[in-house]
Amino acid sequence: MLSQYIGALRKFWTSVVACIILGLAIGGTLALVVPPKYTSSVGLYISSQAPADTASSAYQGSLLSAQRTASYSELLTSTRVTSQVIRDLQLPYSSGELASSIAVETAPNTVIIQVSVTDEQPDRAATIANTLAQAFSNLIAQLEQPLDPTRPPLVAARMIEPASPPTQPTSPSLLLNLALGGVLGLALGATIAIVRDTLDTSIDGIESLKQNTSAPALGIVPEVPAESKTSGQQNILLRTSSNDPAAEALRKIRTNFDFLDIDRQQKVVAITSSVAGEGKSTIACGLASALAATGRRTVIVDADLRRPAIAEYLGLVGDVGLTSVMAGRVPLSRTIQRWPSGAVSIVPSGPIPPNPNELLASQQMQDVVSELRRNYDVILIDTPPLVAVADAAQVATIADGAILVCAYKSTSVVDVVAATEALRSVQARLLGCVLNMGPEQTSAYYGSYNGGGGRADRALGDTDAEATIDERQQHRMPEAGLNRPSPSRRSSS
Repeated sequence: MLSQYIGALRKFWTSVVACIILGLAIGGTLALVVPPKYTSSVGLYISSQAPADTASSAYQGSLLSAQRTASYSELLTSTRVTSQVIRDLQLPYSSGELASSIAVETAPNTVIIQVSVTDEQPDRAATIANTLAQAFSNLIAQLEQPLDPTRPPLVAARMIEPASPPTQPTSPSLLLNLALGGVLGLALGATIAIVRDTLDTSIDGIESLKQNTSAPALGIVPEVPAESKTSGQQNILLRTSSNDPAAEALRKIRTNFDFLDIDRQQKVVAITSSVAGEGKSTIACGLASALAATGRRTVIVDADLRRPAIAEYLGLVGDVGLTSVMAGRVPLSRTIQRWPSGAVSIVPSGPIPPNPNELLASQQMQDVVSELRRNYDVILIDTPPLVAVADAAQVATIADGAILVCAYKSTSVVDVVAATEALRSVQARLLGCVLNMGPEQTSAYYGSYNGGGGRADRALGDTDAEATIDERQQHRMPEAGLNRPSPSRRSSS
C-alpha cells in the first residue's frame, strides 16, 4: 500500500508541486495582507489575606490561594469583567469579541495568573490588559469580602507589573504561514495524486504495460511534435537513418524484436492493438522500414479487411490486394507493390469483403502466408484491433506471434487485459508490446544520442553494417510521416 502511494506521488508529482506552491503563495499572501496583531501580557498574584498567626494558618492561607487561582482563571473572560473593561475604555467590541482576544494561563503549582490580550494596536493591547487586571482585582475584592465589612477580603488579586505596549507583532508570522501553507499544500497535492492514480486506468508507462500483459516491452515511440509534422521531417518513422527520437525508438524496437527468442525465429508477426486509434498501422510501417534498413527482405500485409489503412498511408493503390488473391482473381505476385525506395514490399488489403473473419480463417489465407514465408525474411501483418473483432486473433494463430501496440495515456488497462486474453484464448503468442505516442521525456532520452555513431548507438544494436545500410537508404526513403494514424483513417490504426 505504501509503495502504491509513493508511486502515485511520483506519477503525479506535478500536481503535488503545484499544490505546495499554491499553499506557499496563499500563506505568504495572508502574512502580507492580514493586519498585524500585538499581544501584551500582565501577571496577577493571588494571595490570601487571612491572619497567619501560626504555621497552620499560614499553610491554610497558601492552600486557599492555590485553590482560588484555578477558579479565577474563568472569571477573567467572564461577561462581568469584559463588560466593565469595554465601558471603561469605550471599546468598539462586544463582550464575546473581547473575551476571544484574552488568553489566560496559570503556572503549575503557583498562585500566578498570566493574562495576555491581543489587539491590532499595541498601545490599546497594553491598556486593555491593565484595565482588565484592575477590573478583575475589584471583582475578586467584592467576591471575597466577608459579611463583616470591616474585615479585609479573604483573597486579593494584585498586578505584579503593568503591561507595556509590544514593539513586535505576534501575528501573522511569515515563516509560520509559509510552513503551514506548504504542509497543507503537500497534503492536498498528495490527496489529489492518490485520487487521480485511483481513477486513472490508462496505460501510463512501460511498467504498467508489462504488468498487465506479462509480455516484454519492446520500446516506446514518442509522439512527433506538431512542428515536425508540418516540416520536411514528416516521415520520421520511415527515415531509419535519422537521429530523430522516433527513428531511434524504432531502431531500438527492431533490436529488441531480434532478441525476443533467439532459438525461435519470428518470421511472421501480426501487428495489432486493443482498440482503434492506437497507431498499430503506423508502428507496422515504421518497424518494416527499420527491418528493411538492415538488408532483410520485408513485406507488410494489410489484413485489416474492415478499415484498411496501409495503402493510403504509403500513397499506394489498394484496389487489388489480399482479398483479391484469396478470391482467386489474381496471383499473389501481382498484388505486391513496392515503396518508391524499393526497400519494403506491400500487399494491400484489396476490396473490403462482407466476411472478413471467415476469409482470414480460411485455408487461402494460410496459403498466402506460406508463399510469403518462402520469399521474404520478415512478414508483418497489420490486423484489426483485438477487442473489437476476432480477426486479429485468427491471424495470430497462423503467425509466429503478435505484437500489441498501445497508446500512452489513452489505452485503458481493461482493454489491454481483454486483448491479451483474446490472444491467450486461441493459444497465440504475444511476443511483446510497443507503447506508442509516448511522453516528451522519451524523446529527451533518445535525443542524447543525436550525432551518434558512438557507444550509445551500439547499445541500441546499430552496428556499423546497419549504419551503412541506413545511410544508403536515407536518400531513397519516402517523405510520408507515420508517427500517428492519418486523420482519415485514425480509427483503423
